[in-house]
Amino acid sequence: MLYGTAGAVLLILFGCRTTRRELDTDYSYYLGADYKSKMRSIKKTSTVITNHVSCLDGMVLVKTVFPAFAPAEEYSRVPILRTLFNATDCIYMPRGGSEEARGKALQAIRER
Repeated sequence: MLYGTAGAVLLILFGCRTTRRELDTDYSYYLGADYKSKMRSIKKTSTVITNHVSCLDGMVLVKTVFPAFAPAEEYSRVPILRTLFNATDCIYMPRGGSEEARGKALQAIRER
């Protein structure tokens, strides 16, 4: 609750408005054929994929969907950022790594 409220306040201070649109997408290729049956009964966003358009992107996402971000694996070694990312339950993603590293990241997403 506090997380989303903080994002909303920051967006108001920057003079921004947001809208939310939900799409039903089939992720069975990535998450397995029975992934929908494993989802919790509480409807929540499973995946949000975005590129950075501005410095406000993170705040918009925080306000609308309370995401777990996927920072580059290198950020897991930066003390202050690591603490922030771990508090928001992030999955560290390898950027351009080996097939094995990408497989581990995909497994972490499946387990979530």
